[in-house]
Amino acid sequence: PMVAVSATSARPARAADMANAVARALAAQANAAKASTQVQLVQFSRAVRPTEPTSTSTRVTALVGASAGGL
Repeated sequence: PMVAVSATSARPARAADMANAVARALAAQANAAKASTQVQLVQFSRAVRPTEPTSTSTRVTALVGASAGGL
């Protein structure tokens, strides 16, 4: 099985760095228990900086919420 790791930040580079750090830590923790679990976790690929926002802006979210609340 594969495990997907993602991170959210206002800064694209920070989001990629956080996802990579979590993936490294998860692999290290899992592999420390390899002798008893017989499971090895490897990082298949590194996170890269997103080229565009992956979620809507605060303004759009507020407008949708206000519109829905007015119904």
